[in-house]
Parts: sequence; C-alpha cells; structure tokens
Amino acid sequence: MIKNKVILLSIFLILFFLTVLPCTAVTKKKILILYSLQPRMPAYEILDQNFRNLQLPEDTQVEYFTEYLEQSRFKDETSIKKQADLINHRYKINKPDIVIAVMSPALNFIQNYCKKTFNNTPIVYALIDEKVDFKKLKFKTTGVNLQIDLIKTLKAALAIQPETRDVYVVAGRSGVGRSWEIKAKENFQKLSDEINFHYLSDLPMDEVLTKVGNLPPQAIVLYLLLLKDASGKSFVPRDVLSAISQSSSVPVYGIWSTYVGYGIIGGHLCSSDLLGKNVNKMVIRILNGKNIHEVHPISLGPSIHMYDWKQLKRFGIDTKNIPDENIILFKTQTVWEKYKFYIVTFFLFALVEAIFIFFLIMNIKKRKRAETNLIETQTHLKAALESMSDAVFISDINGGPIVFNEAFAAFYRFKNKKECLKKLPEYPDLFDIHLTNGTLLPIDMWALQRALRGESIMNAERSIQRKDTGESWMGSYNFAPIRDKNDLFVGSVVTIRDITALKKAEKETIHQKRIFKAIIDNIPALITLCDPQGNLILINKSFKTTIGWTNKDFQKIDMMEACYPDPDYRRTALEYMEKATDEWQEFKVKTKFGHSIECMWSNVHLQDDTQISIGIDITEQKRLKEKLQQAYKMESIGNLAGGIAHDFNNILSAIIGFTELSIEETKKGTLLEDNLKEILSAGNRAKDLVKQILTFARKSEEAIHPIRIDIIAKEVLKFIRSSIPTTIEITSDIHSESLIMGNPSQIYQVFMNLCTNAAHGMEDNGGVLDVSLKNATIDERPGMQHKKLMPGDYIEIIVSDTGKGINPDIINLIFEPYFTTKDPGEGTGMGLALVHGIINACNGHIDVTSTPRQKTIFTIYLPIVKNKKEKHLPEPDEILKGKERILLIDDEPPIAKMGAQTMERLGYSVTTFTDSLKALDHFLLKPDNYDLVISDMTMPKLTGDQLAIKILKARPDTPIILCTGYNKNISPEKAAAIGVKAIVYKPIVRVKLAKAIRNALGQSKPE
Repeated sequence: MIKNKVILLSIFLILFFLTVLPCTAVTKKKILILYSLQPRMPAYEILDQNFRNLQLPEDTQVEYFTEYLEQSRFKDETSIKKQADLINHRYKINKPDIVIAVMSPALNFIQNYCKKTFNNTPIVYALIDEKVDFKKLKFKTTGVNLQIDLIKTLKAALAIQPETRDVYVVAGRSGVGRSWEIKAKENFQKLSDEINFHYLSDLPMDEVLTKVGNLPPQAIVLYLLLLKDASGKSFVPRDVLSAISQSSSVPVYGIWSTYVGYGIIGGHLCSSDLLGKNVNKMVIRILNGKNIHEVHPISLGPSIHMYDWKQLKRFGIDTKNIPDENIILFKTQTVWEKYKFYIVTFFLFALVEAIFIFFLIMNIKKRKRAETNLIETQTHLKAALESMSDAVFISDINGGPIVFNEAFAAFYRFKNKKECLKKLPEYPDLFDIHLTNGTLLPIDMWALQRALRGESIMNAERSIQRKDTGESWMGSYNFAPIRDKNDLFVGSVVTIRDITALKKAEKETIHQKRIFKAIIDNIPALITLCDPQGNLILINKSFKTTIGWTNKDFQKIDMMEACYPDPDYRRTALEYMEKATDEWQEFKVKTKFGHSIECMWSNVHLQDDTQISIGIDITEQKRLKEKLQQAYKMESIGNLAGGIAHDFNNILSAIIGFTELSIEETKKGTLLEDNLKEILSAGNRAKDLVKQILTFARKSEEAIHPIRIDIIAKEVLKFIRSSIPTTIEITSDIHSESLIMGNPSQIYQVFMNLCTNAAHGMEDNGGVLDVSLKNATIDERPGMQHKKLMPGDYIEIIVSDTGKGINPDIINLIFEPYFTTKDPGEGTGMGLALVHGIINACNGHIDVTSTPRQKTIFTIYLPIVKNKKEKHLPEPDEILKGKERILLIDDEPPIAKMGAQTMERLGYSVTTFTDSLKALDHFLLKPDNYDLVISDMTMPKLTGDQLAIKILKARPDTPIILCTGYNKNISPEKAAAIGVKAIVYKPIVRVKLAKAIRNALGQSKPE
C-alpha cells in the first residue's frame, strides 16, 4: 500500500515539474499601438497585420494593446486631454515595452501629453511624409518615414495617358488633407507650364462628385485623401474614393496601394505593407535586446507600380503602354489562361499517341525494307568481293570457307576459285610463308590460324613461296575475328594485298633517292626541298655546312623564322618564294653561327607544288667586289693625292724655305724667332703628313731607325687636344723612353689614327681618351705569356676610350682594308688597316677589346731595341756649303726665289729661270758656265726629265738634281738611267738640299 502511494507521489511530482518548468521560461512583452485616426482604415488594417506578425523566439509572448485617437473627429483640447488622461491612467502601471505611433498626430500626442508615462519606453513611429525633429523629442525614438512622391505618381499617369492637360486634385479640408494639398501645390509648380492643376478642396462632397462627372477627356483625377469636405462633413476615405470613381468621367489615380480595387486606375503607389514590414523589423530588434539608439530611423519612398485591370478596360487604356514589370490586378482570364494546363496536357497526350503510331508504322516499313536491303546487300557484297583486287577470305568458327573471291585464288597462283577450294586442305604442303627477314613461319602463326584464336593485325608483310613451282611473291595481310552482337566469336576474315610490285618500286625509289641525295650533297649550292604545305623535306650538305641548321633543328623551329628573324624581311622572302619564279633574287640569311651571309636564291615549283630552293653564297664574292671597287676608288684617290701633294709641297717648300731664311736673319732669343720656329715646326709636320698621302700614291717604303715614341705620343696628344671637342677629356700616362725600330711619321700616323677614331666615337656624348706607354716583358711565367709574341722586352701602348664601342659581330673585321662603319664620305676604311700594317712592319702586335656602349681598348706591343742610339738630324752648323755655279729652274717664282736665296747663303752662285725652254736655250749657249743644274720635275712646255736629257746630250758630264713634290713618271731608277744624280723631294729642307748638292758634285765638302 505504501509502495503504491510512493509511486503515485512520484508521478505527480514529475507531471508538476513538466508543467511548471516551461511556464517559468516564458518571457512576456507588451506592445501599445497608437493610431492617429479612426479604426477600419485600409492602411491601418495592413499595418496592424504586420505589427502583430512578429517572428520572435518561442519563449517570448507578446500582448498587444490598441488605441485610436480619432483626431479627425476629436480636435478640441478638452477631448484630447480626456484621451490623454485615459491612456496615462491605463498604462501608468501596465507600462508597455514598446509603443508604436502611427502617423504624426500620435507621435505629437505622446510628446505633448504622455511624457511621464512613456519616459523610458522605446517609441517606434510609422509616419507618412513627415519630418521628425529628434532634438525636440524628449524620449527614446526611432522609426520609419514613408515619403510620398507625388511627381513620380503623376509621371506614372502621364506615361500611359500622355495626352493629359488637366489634373484635378482631391484632398479635402481635414488637417492631413490640407497638408497634402499644400505639398501637391509645391511639387506640381514645376509642371504648371505644361499641365493645368485644379484643387477641389473648397467644394462639398456632392459638388465634387458633380465636378468629376463632367471633366474633359484630356483630364485625370488625383485622389490624395478626403476625411472631411468643405461643409465640414466627415467621410471614410475608401468610401469617398468609390463614390468619386463611379461618378468620374475620366480615370482616377491615387497614392496608396490599398486604394487599388476601390476605384483608382493605379500608378506609382506607396505600400502600407512595406511600411509595416520595416516597423516590424525594428520592433523585433528592440525586443531581442538591441538598444534603440542602435536602431537607426529610415525613410522609404513609393515602391510599387500597380494598376487595376478593370479600370484600364473601363477607360480603354491599352496595357501595351504599361511596362511588363508592373503589376496588373483583377485581370479576367481567357479560356486559354484558365485551362492552359488541361489543353496542353491533352495535346501532348495526342501528340505522343500520334508519334507512337507513326514509329510503329515506320518500324514495320523499316523491317520490310531491311529484309529487301539484306538481299540486295548480299548481292552487292558478292559483287564487291569479286571486283576487289585484294584477296578476301571469310571463314566460319572452324576455319571452313564461307566466302572468298577470285583475287584470293589468283593471289595463291590458282587458275580459278574451284581449283583453289579443292586445294585448300593441302595449303600447308603447297606453301612456305616467311617473315621479311627470311624466318619461316610455322602453320599455327599463319593469318587464318591467328584470326581463329581471336588475334587481329594490320599490314603484316609476308613472303610466300609455292613449293611445287618455286615461285615467290610478297603479300600484306590483315586479319581479325568476327563476333556477333553478343561479342561471341563466330568466324574470321583475312584480306591480302599483293605487294610484290610495290616492294620492287620501293627499292627502286630508295635507290633513286640515294642517288638524288648524293648529287645534291655534292653540289656547292645551298638546296632545300619543301612539300606543297611548306614543310621541309630535306636540305643538302652545303646548306648545313654554310648556314649550320639541320633537318632536326627545323623540326623544332620554323626555318623561315630562323633564317629571317626580322618579320618584315621574312614577309618579303615568303612573297618571293610564293611567286614560283626562277628569277634570281638576293637575300641576307641569318646562320646558326650568329652571323649573316648574302645569298642569291632561285625557286622552282614542280607540278605538285613541291618547292625546290637553290641558293648561292655570294658573301665572299660581294666582299671581293666591294674591295675591288674600293681599290679603284683608292687608286683614284692616290692619283688625286699625288696631284694635291705636288702643289702642296710647292707651297710648303716656300713656307719652310723662307722661314729658315728668316730665322737666320732674326735676332736670337726674340719672340719673332720663337714664332718663326713654330711656323717651321708646323711646316715640317705638314711635310710628314704629305709623306703619308704620298704613301698611297707611290708605295714608297719609309726608312726605319731607332726612335723614341714617347715624344711622338706627346706631340700627337698636343695636336689632338686642339682639334677635338672639349667634351672629350684626354688623360695620359707615358713612362717609357725606350727605343724601337720604326719611322717617326708612321708611328705618328699610328697614334693619330687611333686617337682620331676614339674621338669620333665620343663626339655625341663626350668621354675620356686615355693613352699610356710603359715597358713590358713577355716571358714564360704564368700571366706574362702572349700567344702571338716571342718572349722579350716590349713597349706596351694602350689607347682606350669610353665611346660607342665596337659590335662583337664586326670586331674581327676592323683591321681589314676598306672596312669602315662610318657613313659614305666620312672614312676610307684604310686607317686601322694602315695601323695594323705599320705595327706588323715593326715586328709588333696589336689587340683590341671592346664593350658596346662602354669602352674600347687598343693594346700595342713594339719590341725594344738595345745598344742603339736614336738617329738625329744634322745640327745647323753641319750644313755643307760651296762656291760652285748652279742653274736653278722652277716654274713657281716663289720656289725659284727661295731656292736661289737658300743656295746663295750656302755660298753658291745661282742663276734662276721659271721657264724650262728659256733655261735650256740659256744653258746651250754657255754649257760650261754651270757646275750643277737643279730643275723642278713638273713644269709646262718641258718637264724636268726631258730637260735633263737635252742638257746631258749637250754636255754629258753635267750633274743634275731633279726636285719634285710628287710625280709618278719619275723614280730613282728612271732618274739614274737618264743620268740624273739625285732626286730631292719637296718641300725642300736646306740640310737635305745642301747634302744632295755636295753628293751630286761628287764631294761631301767643297775644295
């Protein structure tokens, strides 16, 4: 008994806790909804639905309280205070958690009369087209303001009724109505030039209905809100709208989506539903614990385009003028729209049945056609087999023949199929079958036996031999098993092609190709062969040797891109190749080795568009041609140089001669003497330069002797400094006084050419020219060897610059004669060639290294000579003099005058003539009056050698000296043959002239 009581008590306690525990977890919330106007307004109903549809947690319960201020009826202060006292009394103790104020009268009511009651209560407003001044509010407030855009509403009406010219606005005399009418007048002021606006707020309701019933066709009615007419009578806005719509002769537009279905045609409408949903979200956030200051107020505008289909039809407005995205309500469905699903289902069912019947009929026809085709196919197959040149043998699963053609019998050298079929069992005894390498095949490896084992093969070449006749031939076998639709083996097929003639032709082709390859490989021309698609077939040995590319290379890279890297140049080459002409054309081809060669190309296209290209390397030919042309040019330059040198030497003779005479007359140590010596030095330098010019013309060999080159280097640098831009800095490091065997003028030319070239490379941007001289020893020690010099002591000359540098592609060519990178007319290409020749003549060596756009260095090694003294010219007091009589002939009066003065100061008696004929006549009159005749070589009327011949004819023992600036018609050998004692080259230097006179007279000193 006690046990049962304990059980009952336990059950009771469990049930108690199950019912009590959930109750203790429920959270209750209170919401007060305060409406400004009377109940049963469409907008309020929609708002109320949203306010009461809060998505809150299951443990939260909401209790709603609703109050209507009906301020359209109760406007006096007494009524309002009574309402305030009632609300304050109700909610002073039973305070709500949130108050929702609908429209501004409700919000103002709380602000003015309920401050204490709702002081700490969150207020969420739902306003319509009102501005909220949060600074004046004395309590926690947020909310949603629905802005009415009358312009967009009007434009929506004008979009479907563009002919509208008059708009009649209905707003009423209530406070809300008057405020909306004022806003309408402000907004519509912008459109007053295009549309006439009429406001009916001053009319009572019956006159409003009469007015809208007699409007012109180009008018519309815009209904805002009518709560009270001009007579003071109150109305329900929705009822007013219905009455106006029924009476109106023109379409009625509104601003609220709740009016659709009650008489307005539609427009750009404000949605009470959207307003309610946004307030709903704010309330949920606050109830879930969000601080009201974090729930920011928002503003909304008209959000929906909506139209009443019945009203559109009533006034004959075409729905085509309404965009597809707009909402049209109350549209009457057509039969198709109403029963579309059933109609489509019926027709689909009928279509499926028709298709099923169609395919059933087609299947029957197809089957009959297949039977007919099978018979025809068998006939055609048999005919096809017999028409085939390849042997065909089809067997069953046991290898027995099902069908084979005449070609099969012929392949095995039988007369016909009947004989073949009869001999079929004897095949192993009749034939031997070999692989191409001669290996005999066992019978189980024959084609049929392998096919019966399920094997397949293509193009298996075999050699067949008949044992009875000894005949042999070649065949290509294809065999495979035959399987049914279930992949079961049911037989085999063997096809054979007689390739005896083909193999013979292949051997012949290979032989011909080898002959062809041997021929083109031994032709010195460059040959390529391409197929019709432009793919390379072969290139010959000369092509590989000259250009470097091979067939393997061109399998990885494009031949044209490799040989013609420049796209424009390659395009030109391709255009030429496509012409299919045998006309030769020159192209520059890039080799694999990095350099380019000049080639003449000819293209031949065969009938199948196979292309043969033949090229000849003309690089060396062009180089020789250019060298020959340059040689002709240099020959002309040499001839010109000889003429210029002759005239210039005459001028220099006068300058040097008269300067020497003037120095003798000048007081020692004076400024004038220094100036005259400078003139003499410049004249001698000019004389040396003319010597170099004459080197081109007469190929004379300059005498070499021990000289110091440090003096020459300093002289060149001094001269170069005055002749190059100041943007080029010259530095030097000259520390060698050693002697070498050389010619001063040639060494001078070496320095001049190297320094001039260096300066030319730095003309644009400036730079540094550096010249250094030092002694160096070449021996076998590590780091001291030189691959092209014998061990010994050398002077090391380094000439470097920071100019443009030399391209690596041409650095090996710079010492070749006539090679130049300068523009035409700026260089002969002989400068570095002469430098190279002079250095070699001195048993030296020259190297060059260069980094493009950075630096170029020329290094020269000249062997030092020891135990020899530097050769010096005789001092002035060693000049030889005499007292003999001399006849001097020169067509240049200044030269004749200078020569006479010079020799007279040497003690000689001189008679001068400037006309060679007169001089001859004078000599013939008194041939014994002169001990020596000195004559210019180049003269008008009678040249020096001609004059000498005539004088020697008259007096054979007459000593004669010829003077010449340059004349290619005379040489020391020719002069000696005539009987001339000596040739003195202009410009004449007094020391040399004095010595030549004494030598010609046969004595070094006068008696």
